[in-house]
Amino acid sequence: PLRLHNQTDVAMQVRFHGDDGEVLKAALPASLACDGALLGRTPPACEVSSEYSGAAEEACDENVLTLKPNGFCAAPPSALLRQGQQAIVSVRLAGAGVAFSQPAALGPDSAELGLLSCMDASAASDDAHGQPLAVAGRPRRASKGSLFGCMSSARQADQPTSVKNGSGSACHSARVHLRYQTCSWAASLPNPSSPTTVTTVALIPSLVLVNALPFGSLDLRCAPHGRDDWHEVRLSTHTMHNLFDFAAAELDISVRLEGTAPWSSSKHFSKSELAKSGANHRLDLRNSAEGAPGCSVAEAIGAYQLRISCPVLLSDRSGVDEGVRVRIGSGGLPEHGGLTMLQKDCFETSCDLVMPAADDKHTSHSLRVPPDFCHFSWKTPAGIQSYCLQSETIAPSGMLGAQCTLLTLRPRLIVTNSSPRQIELRLATVQDGFSAQMSDKISGCLSTVAAPLSKLKGGLQHGRSPRGAEGAEGETAGIALSSHLVGSTVLRFEPGESRTVHIDLGHSEGKSDSEKAALCFRPADDLYGGWS
Repeated sequence: PLRLHNQTDVAMQVRFHGDDGEVLKAALPASLACDGALLGRTPPACEVSSEYSGAAEEACDENVLTLKPNGFCAAPPSALLRQGQQAIVSVRLAGAGVAFSQPAALGPDSAELGLLSCMDASAASDDAHGQPLAVAGRPRRASKGSLFGCMSSARQADQPTSVKNGSGSACHSARVHLRYQTCSWAASLPNPSSPTTVTTVALIPSLVLVNALPFGSLDLRCAPHGRDDWHEVRLSTHTMHNLFDFAAAELDISVRLEGTAPWSSSKHFSKSELAKSGANHRLDLRNSAEGAPGCSVAEAIGAYQLRISCPVLLSDRSGVDEGVRVRIGSGGLPEHGGLTMLQKDCFETSCDLVMPAADDKHTSHSLRVPPDFCHFSWKTPAGIQSYCLQSETIAPSGMLGAQCTLLTLRPRLIVTNSSPRQIELRLATVQDGFSAQMSDKISGCLSTVAAPLSKLKGGLQHGRSPRGAEGAEGETAGIALSSHLVGSTVLRFEPGESRTVHIDLGHSEGKSDSEKAALCFRPADDLYGGWS
């Protein structure tokens, strides 16, 4: 009815104690433990690291059980107290060079989120450290889930200076801290008429930092609330880092992009915010001191886990060699590898898309990011080009659980030759003088049939469909339309070739609602076959 779950990236050693606080001498077989994946508990999909990743495990006695990362173990019957609902446990990280924590009574009545602290092994022996405070030969009763007591020797000189315990912390001399979280439910087996309470105690790092940003490395620093003792770590993209030396109940956090980028302003997370999920604070990230701030979010996701993510990203798939930059005023937003972190109010305020030019005469286009889709014309040195912005929601599983909207900047027309033959493509703009009705019919003809000239003209003039019409041989729709098209261009495509095609539609910039284009194609090696 009582299980322990190791949710760290380091193997853990577990001891069980009797009601008198003494370590149980019974052998703990390896069969008490199993991989959590067998119970449907898969480990995080991203890379997980910590200060003790890959550390060699210390040898242990037969009354000590080694629990691998994501491992489950059941408390042995001899360790169960209070009608099998509670066990007294002490733990330590294998390979961290620390002693076992003070024994703690764990069960369904334990604190929902508690702390276990381990001293440096050189400060005290396991025997001295493992004994609870006793009164009249019995262990002193502790409050639910609390520690029985702790050693009070001075901190070791080799302890990291960034390790500071907040007010009310359990052990000021400890070097490694673990948190535990209890979860209980009623199981109907083996007797449905008398459900059994099953309790899982998750052993977790004292603080978990998750970088859900999809580009670049992230520098993150945290400190106990109100102090300047910053603990700084660097997180690669889409990784998780476990801290075991942070026992403060409340903390301040600040982030920056890797390199010489400035730190964001610090944000405070209270104890209640860190214990549960949902609380979040906005952090402004910049590429440089002169850059514009992109919006990122620090979000508490429960059990002292913090995730850094970006709510809105822009992906540059414009095909421009030098790439398209996004600016707010004179400052560029943070970008890396074609991804740009947009500003906090990107759906309400405008930004500038900047296209570099060979002569350093950049061209820009101002627009407000759409919530779903938009297309626009951009006046460039190469002429007026058509682009579109399309919005989509990234699956949370691809962003380590974070919510993110991706806006993709792409040309409005990309042509791919999926046939096994060379083809020629003719494209042109529809002349402004055409009525909307006639333009729609011509567009439909080009995409569906190749009608003879005489019947095509007759069908349009009398409102009849050109489908199935018969007429003079050799007079195809492509030839007939040539008198109504301007700026006609012929392109040749190899089999399997894709190419970005921009059409100068002859409209002033921003007048995209009336843009029309006509496309015809034919096999390149059969010039007498006519255009489609």
